[in-house]
Amino acid sequence: MRRSDQRLDGTRSSRRIRALQVEYWGHVWTCLAWCEQRDAFRLFRIDRIEDCPPTGESFVHEAGRTYVEYLATMVPFEKTK
Repeated sequence: MRRSDQRLDGTRSSRRIRALQVEYWGHVWTCLAWCEQRDAFRLFRIDRIEDCPPTGESFVHEAGRTYVEYLATMVPFEKTK
């Protein structure tokens, strides 16, 4: 999908992303996605997205760009005693 938004400083951004998951953080919704521009996993605030037209494109599975692989990048939580 291609999404466009406005940053806090007023500049506009348009990126091609692979949306992986939508998350709610108590006061804001985010979209976890693989960003084709940054070649990395990124979180995008949904309330800042201004436009998200359908592109008609489909993504082919590529190693390193899935939700499971995103989870593997997370640092495990260690219990404190």
